[in-house]
Amino acid sequence: MSDSISGVTGVLWLVAVLMPNALLSAETASQHDLTPELVYATASPFVVQIVTEDDLGNTNGKGSGFIVGHRDIATNTEYLAGVVATNYHVIRSAVRAEARFSDGSTAKVLAVIGENDKADVALVTVLKRPPSYLGMDLNSTPLIGSRVFAIGSPLGLTNTLSEGIVSGYRRLGSSGQQWLQITAPISPGSSGGAVLSAQGKVIGMTTASLSGGQNLNFAVPATEIQRLLDTPGQSRALWKGTSILEEKNQALAQICQEFVDTWKPEDKAAYWEARANGDTAAEDSIWTRNIPEKLASCDLAVLILKADTVRRDEGIKILRYAIERSGKSKPRETASNKSKVVGLSTSLAHSPSDDYLYLAYFRLGEFHFCESMSQKTKGRKYEKQAEEAIEAFTKAAGLNPGFSPAFNMAALLHGTLGRHREALGAAETLVRLVPRCSEAYRQRGDILLALERPEAAVKDFLESIDLVPRSLLSYLGAADAYRKMRDYEKAVAILRAGLELMPDQGILYRQLGSIYVDMGKDEQALSAFEEAESLESGK
Repeated sequence: MSDSISGVTGVLWLVAVLMPNALLSAETASQHDLTPELVYATASPFVVQIVTEDDLGNTNGKGSGFIVGHRDIATNTEYLAGVVATNYHVIRSAVRAEARFSDGSTAKVLAVIGENDKADVALVTVLKRPPSYLGMDLNSTPLIGSRVFAIGSPLGLTNTLSEGIVSGYRRLGSSGQQWLQITAPISPGSSGGAVLSAQGKVIGMTTASLSGGQNLNFAVPATEIQRLLDTPGQSRALWKGTSILEEKNQALAQICQEFVDTWKPEDKAAYWEARANGDTAAEDSIWTRNIPEKLASCDLAVLILKADTVRRDEGIKILRYAIERSGKSKPRETASNKSKVVGLSTSLAHSPSDDYLYLAYFRLGEFHFCESMSQKTKGRKYEKQAEEAIEAFTKAAGLNPGFSPAFNMAALLHGTLGRHREALGAAETLVRLVPRCSEAYRQRGDILLALERPEAAVKDFLESIDLVPRSLLSYLGAADAYRKMRDYEKAVAILRAGLELMPDQGILYRQLGSIYVDMGKDEQALSAFEEAESLESGK
């Protein structure tokens, strides 16, 4: 017994001589260790689940985040926003998002105020006044073997606590980013959650797991989060660079706001109350009452709004009149023009009234586009209207080169008319303007496919799917591209992947059946066609 004790003492003495500082720091840390219950109780109120949405309001993904600070944001009323740290990949393709707190409350995500795709870190502001935030340990490097806790929302299970140890430090990927390797279990939905030391301080952010391994989980070190907090960055609306539709809606919402600001106080109050209550009849009544009163001013914004209240042919006349009169009145400054809030409808660059000329051209293009598609559906000649639409969209893009909806529509119409090289030019600009937009990559993929470039097309379709996993048309496009490359196995695999997410889409089964026919697999083809028929007939 004494020999055994003596041996252990000798080993401990040797370790103490070789690593006195490590033992001292470990001993000091252990004296301040919190119980798992206390770590959870103190940290969980500041950990949130982040739910993101696409253009159509469908849930696009779920992740985690945690409060790391406060920020003053000036709006009509001053308020304090919470700053939430999360993974870049959680909010990368989000159009809208909300943070869900442990007490059941929710808060709208307002803007992205910092992002680093290489480190997979993002900072967003949320519309909530948190009483405090989580502190980070930036002064010490966690020892391998030290206890850690992870709090996040794995598989949507909010504020789940798991425990493990630091198992290593790794540099993974081409960026050379250092990651903290931990054994605390994490799952999809944990991304962006807090990794805490036994002292309750944030030491990292859960990021990824290696499939095929057991407890091979990784976290971004807290120093990367602090580096982003300390770096003045340019804020952006959450949807900026992600949504073509939201960019258009925000532009129209701004002129709507500017128009309502000119009303009598009683009409303005009644209108916003009707909107808040969902009373569309009252909303339309107040709107219609104010339109004629303001038309006499020939205000460009009012004329654009008026065009939406009449028949399409009358709308075209109004927009042409508005364009002809543009430049004859001086731009006026409004309260909404002066706003510097990022993430709200007043954040667009074109604010004075006559700067809406690009939007007048864009709406004119949309009217001509709708007319051309109506004629095409009826089997009539539609090319003249389509050309007029392209001309209007081109003018809109020239006046506002950063307005992605104009390039989107130009690409679509050039493609419809079979001018695929012109379409590709517009699509290239579109992808540059909205680099996180699934629809932009899908559209460019369609054009590349039409140009007989399936290898390039499939890359765009896969990027589109990566951004929005339920992008039905991108699965079909990718399968078509693989088919043209005669890579039938990959075509089948991508359609099967789509069916795992969207098992009710008969068109995926129909496409799968066609590919099985090409492969000479008649039995599988028949089964796929039967499944498609069953889904499409509602049986």
